[in-house]
Amino acid sequence: MTLAGCLAEVGNLDVVLVFTAAEDGQPLDFASGRVTRLRVRIVGDDLDERIAEFEPDSDRVAALQDIPVGTGRVLTVEALDAAGQPYSRGVSLPFETTSGTQRLFLYIGVLGRSGAFSGPPAVSEGLYPDWRNLYRTSMRTVCPASDTACLLSGAGRVFHLAKPLPDGRVLLGGGRVAADSFDPMARVSRLGSLTLERFDPTAGAFLLDDVRLDCDPGDRMCLRQPRAFAAAAALSSGKTWLITGGEPTGEVPVEIFDVLQLTSHPGPEARFRTRHVAQSLSGGGVLVAGGLDPAGTVLSDAEIYDERRGSFGAAPFSLSAPRAGASWVDTDEGLLIIGGWEAWESWPQNGVPLRRASARVDRLRFSAGGWQTSSFSLQHARAEHSATLLLPDNPGEVRILVCGGLRDAVALEDTCEILDVRLESSSVIPGLQFQRFGHTANTLLDGRVLLIGGFGGGAQPVAYNTALLLTPRGAFPREMIPMLARRAGHSATLLANGNVLVVGGTGDPWVVGGQEIRLSPEVPYEIFIPR
Repeated sequence: MTLAGCLAEVGNLDVVLVFTAAEDGQPLDFASGRVTRLRVRIVGDDLDERIAEFEPDSDRVAALQDIPVGTGRVLTVEALDAAGQPYSRGVSLPFETTSGTQRLFLYIGVLGRSGAFSGPPAVSEGLYPDWRNLYRTSMRTVCPASDTACLLSGAGRVFHLAKPLPDGRVLLGGGRVAADSFDPMARVSRLGSLTLERFDPTAGAFLLDDVRLDCDPGDRMCLRQPRAFAAAAALSSGKTWLITGGEPTGEVPVEIFDVLQLTSHPGPEARFRTRHVAQSLSGGGVLVAGGLDPAGTVLSDAEIYDERRGSFGAAPFSLSAPRAGASWVDTDEGLLIIGGWEAWESWPQNGVPLRRASARVDRLRFSAGGWQTSSFSLQHARAEHSATLLLPDNPGEVRILVCGGLRDAVALEDTCEILDVRLESSSVIPGLQFQRFGHTANTLLDGRVLLIGGFGGGAQPVAYNTALLLTPRGAFPREMIPMLARRAGHSATLLANGNVLVVGGTGDPWVVGGQEIRLSPEVPYEIFIPR
């Protein structure tokens, strides 16, 4: 296929479409007639949109010839049905086209009625041996050889870091290799992970940055110590990340990860905390607040990392009440720290721990005059909930959707609320129940909200294998979307191409050979592709 232009310097693009091997998720179903042809669209810097439709020579390869050399190219491939409607779609990150021929592995997945989840791609290494030199579809985690429970659970990644990088890829790392079978929210004293990895949304796979499943502190793509329930925030250059706290408690409370060198080094001294807030500040620096200290005390103090000095200092304010496990959302009207635990205990051998959720919301704003702080309340106290910024319906509107969570150690909070930041008020959404905790929430590019997975209530809670897709207006129309695996404590990252990457998490409690375990998801990650 030729997308020719008048420029003197052009190149060829060999596009390999990669996708799941699952029979019910085939995006290029030519045999049944669900797909009749492909539509290819390419745009870029100094390049007018070019669209062409064709019947491919094979199910997986499209040869695009005479593409003008340049940067910022974005390729979209859609498989069309007989009516000319998209049945599946793949969208690349921006890339550079060069002279000669270059190969691009492009992930494509079925769209479903409103959107659908697709699994890792299955690629023939015999046909495409260069794939295995670039990518992998398994997570970089491993159980200790002596830990039978972990080996039975299957090595995964739960309560880990996941952050979008400036180039559109996603940095993932840390977390716990396997969750506690009884209390998945338990403090982490073992099975913490050191490894880091990057995900490439174009190929729908992890980059092969390191072939090893484990690493030593100081290695490339390796943390300085294991970290579950940690927090990370980008510094002003976007080239370095401040990674703070986590579990288990160690000797390095803060480390700084270099995105270009893919290495991490110890950061400045700071209070060791976990399940806390960490947010980049618009003028540079990072705010760290709340959380639990190593003794399990819920904290209210805050620290600010000064990039110029390279050190932490005490913030001139504290939270309105101690909070751990809060949600936080950064908006144009300030940073909102929402709910969380005001009391938190580990699970005793007998009985139920004291865990009490908070309804407090702190609003923190920084201007030339200094910090301004205020607080107000949710309608219902909650912790381990979700909070996501909604797209505005009207100019100047700033609203946050807050859903689910726990009221105490076992009781679910089943409501959702709309938080109006400017009015500093919150109201329950009538008729919308969401009985989950440990789930995630993402606002899609079109304004819809995707609530993914999570636990049900009670001791030894089970994980869900469904997501709720909401339209946040009117009566909040909603649709339940099936997932590929049960998961909670996972990460969900909105990608630059509009898809959502869902990684890791933990599944259901199980008994194998008389030993209680909690299964890791059979599918290490899945990708939601919205219609």
